[in-house]
Amino acid sequence: MVQLLDFHRGGPLDPPRLLPPLPTRPGPAGGWLTEPPPDPPWLIALWGATCWYCKKGLQGLAPVAKELEIPLVGLHVPEFPVDEEPGFPERVLEELGVPIGTEGIFYHRDARPWAELIEMRYWPTFLVVDKDRKATFVLIGWAGEDQALRDMIEALRKTKA
Repeated sequence: MVQLLDFHRGGPLDPPRLLPPLPTRPGPAGGWLTEPPPDPPWLIALWGATCWYCKKGLQGLAPVAKELEIPLVGLHVPEFPVDEEPGFPERVLEELGVPIGTEGIFYHRDARPWAELIEMRYWPTFLVVDKDRKATFVLIGWAGEDQALRDMIEALRKTKA
């Protein structure tokens, strides 16, 4: 198993952790709502549609990923029954201004099995992933502009270089 959550808020992962392959199941019933993302690097957002911090994090990181030209991979991890209602995550994304079809953003409807593989315990969890599919940085939670976010953006820049 990949142990990502060694600390509470986040920071560099040293050594970087090899991630399992992303979910491959196609289709909206529980799979990709978009085409699967291209090869990494990626910014992965593990989020839940009823989580306020998750929604704020997606809104805050979408422009960063776009500016750095790094795909944002939104892996929805349902937490409550409403999260699983047909079309609910899609409606939330529309309301957030990052709907299905937004260039550079790739969404999976139900990534619970993948989240369990990496032992995700907190919503939201954001991962910087290098070209070798290794997580190099983790950010847990969302507090807006703070030092942890600035550090993650710097890690994204280094990954892109």
